[in-house]
Amino acid sequence: MSVQAGYISAENNESPVQQKNDTQPAPYKLSDVYVLQWQKLAAGSNKIKNLKYFIRKDVQNPDTLRIIDEATGNVAKEWPGTTFSMESDEGKALLRTPNGVGLAYMLIHKPELGVKVPTQVRVFKTTNKSGIVEKHLLFYIGDYKGA
Repeated sequence: MSVQAGYISAENNESPVQQKNDTQPAPYKLSDVYVLQWQKLAAGSNKIKNLKYFIRKDVQNPDTLRIIDEATGNVAKEWPGTTFSMESDEGKALLRTPNGVGLAYMLIHKPELGVKVPTQVRVFKTTNKSGIVEKHLLFYIGDYKGA
C-alpha cells in the first residue's frame, strides 16, 4: 500500500468476519480495513484522495479465476496482459467477482476518498519461482466525471 504512489496491493486476503478468536469488534468487510489503513497512512498529508490503482495479486478464488478465463478466452497473457474498460461486459464481470467487488465497496467511502470510480481492469499473469502461473487483476481508478 502506498498513498504517495496511489495504490493498494492485495493478496491472500480473508474477510475480517472470517478471522477466528479475535476479541475486537471487527469491520464487516475487508474493504473497510483498507480504507482505515489508507486513512492512517495518509494522515497529515493531502494524498488521501490519491487512490489510482487497486491490485489483486495471485488470485486464488475459483469463481474469479473462472471469470478471468472467460474474459480472456482462457489465454491470460504476461504483462501488459489484456485491458478491459468498465463499460465492457468483461470489465463489469471482473468488477463483480469476489476479488473485484471489494474495490466497489471501498469506493463507497466518498467522504474519505472522494468520488472515485473504477475505469478499467488489466488482467495479466506471471510465473513464480516454482513455475506456477499466477493471475492478477489491476483495477484503474479515476475521479467520477458525471453522467
